Order: sequence, then structure tokens, then C-alpha cells
Amino acid sequence: TAYETKHRTDDAIVALSQYVGLRSKDTGALAELASQYTQQANQFATDYQNTQGSAATFTPPAAAFAPPSSSPLGKALNDPKALQDPISTALEGQAQTALQTALSNYQTAQGNAEQTYQKLVKLTPKDANAQLQLAQAAQAASDTKVALAAYKQFLVLAPNDPLAGQIRAQVKQLQKQLTPASTSKKTKK
Repeated sequence: TAYETKHRTDDAIVALSQYVGLRSKDTGALAELASQYTQQANQFATDYQNTQGSAATFTPPAAAFAPPSSSPLGKALNDPKALQDPISTALEGQAQTALQTALSNYQTAQGNAEQTYQKLVKLTPKDANAQLQLAQAAQAASDTKVALAAYKQFLVLAPNDPLAGQIRAQVKQLQKQLTPASTSKKTKK
């Protein structure tokens, strides 16, 4: 779309979502929409990392002028309850809010990408590439069961694909993640 050309991902998602609402079986549009959600999630991941980096480098203004921590005054100022700097507290709160917002946005975008790829896979069940994209989106959304099923289906559809070796390793890793959960349930019974 024109929005994609202008790198306006949010607008492209709105336009593609409206189009897919009208033409729900247009596989090309579904694939493009899922791709845009993935791109949006990547941007939110970058925002999260940048915010995390900014929060980590934040130094309260008083820290630059603080007395040595071994002195009596320094010990008193190092006590978190002694003198709380309202500016530092407010800035730390803003940083935490920005982190939570970026993380929530990332999770929502990844979930949207996964749902869109699931719709695409329902329309094109024999498309190995769609299965792979669903698996990757599901894995990024922490939906291990869906990711595992899609990776396995990819291997059924494209056993000789150049990525098959990597996918088999990924399947083993995901199975290990699921196995402890199922064995702990069995031991509780």
C-alpha cells in the first residue's frame, strides 16, 4: 500500500485490516497484514530496548553531588527512605510506564500477527511458507503449542527445505519447553 511505501505501518495496518474485513479470503492481503503486524512488533521491541537503555543510564541529580557513602551523611542519604527526590521518583515512574507500554504494545502486535497468520494458514493449509511464518509469529508471541504445531506442519510440507535442519532443532527446543510442564502435571496427580 502507499502507507507501506511511506513507512507508516500503523496506517497500513488500519487500511489492510479494513480491506481484509471486506475480503477475508484474500491471502495476499492477509499475508501483508501479518507482515505489517510483525514489523510493528519489531518497532515496539526497539522502543522497549531504547526505553530500557534510557532508564538504565538515568542517574538521579543528587547522585552527582552526594557525599561519600562511607560518611555519616552519605549513609543517611543512601537510605532509600531518608530523602526521596521527587524528581527522580517521577522520572523513574515515567520510565517504568514507558517500559510497560512498549512491552504491552509489542505483545499485542505479536498476538495480532499470530492471529492473522492463523487465518492465512486456514485458507492455505498446504503453504509451507505460511506455516513457517505462523510458527515464528507464535513463538515470538510465546504461544509454544501453536509454534510447535506449525513448525511440525512446515516439516511435513517441506521436509527438504534448506531451513529444515534449523526447524528440526527448533522443534526439539520447543518440545523441551513443553515437556517439563507436562511432566510436573503428571507428578502432581
